Amino acid sequence: MLLVSLLHVVALASAALVELPAAHTAQAIEDLGVAVVAFVEFRDDGLLQEFAQAAQGFEGPAEYASFAFVEDPPSEWLKQHGISGLPAVALFDSGHVLVHKGLHTAEAITEFVRAHPETRNMTVLYDFDFADKFFNVKSQIFIGIFSTVRDPLARALNRAAGNLTHLTRTAAFLDPALAERFNITDARAGTLVWIRPTWMVSPYEPAQVIYDGPADWTSVLDFALTCWRGLVSHLQPRAEFALSPPLLVVFGDVHFLRDPSQAKYIRNRVLRVANQTTPRLKFAVADIKEFPKFQTALNMVPNKGQIHAAIFTAAGINKMGHEFSPANLQTFVAKFVREELHEKLSATPPAVNDGPVKTVVLSTFNTIVNDPSVDVVIYFHAQWCVECKDFDDVWYSLASQHADDTLRFASMDITANDVPSEYIVNAVPKLYFVPAAAKGNPSSYAGATKADHVLNWIESSRTHPTPAAKPTQSTIIATASLAGASTGSPTIIAGGQAASAGGAEESATESTAVNPTHSEL
Repeated sequence: MLLVSLLHVVALASAALVELPAAHTAQAIEDLGVAVVAFVEFRDDGLLQEFAQAAQGFEGPAEYASFAFVEDPPSEWLKQHGISGLPAVALFDSGHVLVHKGLHTAEAITEFVRAHPETRNMTVLYDFDFADKFFNVKSQIFIGIFSTVRDPLARALNRAAGNLTHLTRTAAFLDPALAERFNITDARAGTLVWIRPTWMVSPYEPAQVIYDGPADWTSVLDFALTCWRGLVSHLQPRAEFALSPPLLVVFGDVHFLRDPSQAKYIRNRVLRVANQTTPRLKFAVADIKEFPKFQTALNMVPNKGQIHAAIFTAAGINKMGHEFSPANLQTFVAKFVREELHEKLSATPPAVNDGPVKTVVLSTFNTIVNDPSVDVVIYFHAQWCVECKDFDDVWYSLASQHADDTLRFASMDITANDVPSEYIVNAVPKLYFVPAAAKGNPSSYAGATKADHVLNWIESSRTHPTPAAKPTQSTIIATASLAGASTGSPTIIAGGQAASAGGAEESATESTAVNPTHSEL
């Protein structure tokens, strides 16, 4: 809930800045969404005047960031977010924190904010001519209609768009009347609509699909990926990562710009089969000339009129041996469904798996995750996920420092493996804690991907006690020396151990502090 009663709007240099309460800094910044925040010790700090001047250039409905300041912010909170010393400027976006390292001038602050990539994932369609050019490309597009890009749904669309750059184009209208001129079914503010080109429209797939979910970026992304795939996807080399096996691909002269009628003819024939098949098997069409690596492997000739079909699985490729036709394709698919589809998808286990993060495939899930002697925390990720790439380093760092004999860190690629039914993974990154004594009752994590937040969740979920912190080498020597001095016993330092006549203490290597990485699950 926005802390409206605690926020004040202050006019500085003709710009309206939101003053955030120091006692509620974290919650207030989170409520603002994308926010550029100045942290000052005193209200009359010279930085604030420069900051306000920079804010003037970001006013209007097409600007994402809110500009705010905090007077005398809590020092510990600043340290946790990598901010050292006052005054300071930082940009906050959905858990990410970027600290401005440059000069505290209006020009430098403006350049810092403009360089932030998260604020420009989608195009804003300001006028008819510009929008007409955007719509005139014959590909799928994802459109939002808002009164301002600070709308929570607009922020969700913008963040989801960062994961869709290789699949589709995303844009926003800030004028519903302008959107109506492009025949959008529901042109009200607060609407997301997926628009298909004519070659994808069929009795099974409407030209426009309206999003009716929450203002949550993972839900918006899931909706977009489902629409992009459709019943029969158009597979291209740059989008190959977005489709996982089992996948049936029909290769032919499939070029929706050069020869749209031929491409649509082939796709429509595949649609007739896909519409009657279990969704477990995905379908796609592809231009044979764009995939030379498969021409040799499948002995395909890239001649006009030649059509080939193959099913890709984790175990290999099955090519259809008969001439292409809807009837033959249906028979090919039916045989595969009867004989092979019941087999679960599992990638090949790694030959070496002795790192701090254990790589899990479906065939090793019971051995690694369902081991009753150890608590396990597992990270589900996908090859196409941009957020996962940001979180990978955080996960490895946590595992390197906190994995032990009673706590195991694991990861699983959902694009190469089926996920066990006990786990609901409808968005990634996704974390589950699997207790040692309750393997059938995993619990999911729904917080930010900051290292300290994730670690707090893990520690609060552990069923085995957290091992006591081991003393460092210097601590051992000092302790042993004091013990020897107090007892009169000789102190011996050898082999990394300190011992006296009264006993011995084990040594330990120094641990490395966790560097928080800011993202959101």
